[in-house]
Amino acid sequence: MIETTTPGYRVTDGLAVLGPDVARVKYAIDAIFQQWATGINAQPWDLPALLTRSQLASFDYFDNFPHLAVAATPTMPADADGSPEELFITSAACYGAYAALTGTSLEEPLSVTVATRCCRNEARYHGLRRLHQFTMRELVALGPADHATAHLMRFKPRVLSLTEHLGLSVQVQHATDPFFDPNGSRALMQRLLPVKEEIVTDDGVAIASFNSHRNFFGNRARISFQGNPVHTSCVAFGLERWVYALDRKFNGDWAATRAAIASFDPTASGE
Repeated sequence: MIETTTPGYRVTDGLAVLGPDVARVKYAIDAIFQQWATGINAQPWDLPALLTRSQLASFDYFDNFPHLAVAATPTMPADADGSPEELFITSAACYGAYAALTGTSLEEPLSVTVATRCCRNEARYHGLRRLHQFTMRELVALGPADHATAHLMRFKPRVLSLTEHLGLSVQVQHATDPFFDPNGSRALMQRLLPVKEEIVTDDGVAIASFNSHRNFFGNRARISFQGNPVHTSCVAFGLERWVYALDRKFNGDWAATRAAIASFDPTASGE
């Protein structure tokens, strides 16, 4: 058992227990992301954290990162005819949105926001920096290519404005998706033509990412707009990682942390 105990929270084997002071900080930072979503009329969705094997397989999940997959396995068979399809806990919040829209045709470009409890099977866990279960807030865009691109361009300066306001020392880094096999074809494509950027703290923790999927999910999930597969993009926030970065900045003074968050104006564009 690996345990990290800090005033306000405890992490055991990658599972975090946040006390009330820390939970309030987590909810406060997420409230900013939700206000950003409201500002672009993003639809708030509540999606299951469980996806079937076939849903994930349609997204090449088990080809690209089988090492991260966490199965939800029943302890005893249910009283039903036949065997239900195997379920997995999603490792990123946006998968549920693409699965939910499978086989649909959008009447107009769409933006949604979702927060999901995600799981990843990691080789090791490290406090709030790297958890077995964590909360991911995502703002997802679906539509033509310019809609997906504008979505990322809109939020990058806003996130940087927030980190500056909070006094977090960060850098913007191009990245191959850590969920992909580093030797895989998609990781190679990303190195040749970067489609992912991360906001990384000065101690190497990625607290936000900007992801362009082009028309991959549109093709695989058969989601179309004006007769063509949609392009998608998402802005993703690991909420517990923001708590970690703020704990490090404010030395565990959670009241001061909440005050700094409360003094930020989410309506400022950051541009």
